[in-house]
Amino acid sequence: MTTRYLSPDEFLSTFPDLQTKQILGATKADATINTAFLIQCIEKAEAEADAYIQVQYTLPLRSVPMILKQFVGDIARYRLYFQRATPEIDKLYFEAISFLK
Repeated sequence: MTTRYLSPDEFLSTFPDLQTKQILGATKADATINTAFLIQCIEKAEAEADAYIQVQYTLPLRSVPMILKQFVGDIARYRLYFQRATPEIDKLYFEAISFLK
């Protein structure tokens, strides 16, 4: 059984900016986001983190450290932005991967 490291609500509270919500399909008139796409990005980020974590730890983890939630969020946001990632998003992604290695 896979442990969820980050929920969509946790992601949105960590990254509440308008640009992130717009990438997820929200507009000024309609705040509805594409939750399925967000979940897909989070699941890919969790799988990427697991690939590194499983080298040193038995999965699933008993509890999820806050730093792991942050790193999964950074990886998910990088995946969400895809080719539109800012230098800051790129930096946070590569820092997360470096730490997980």
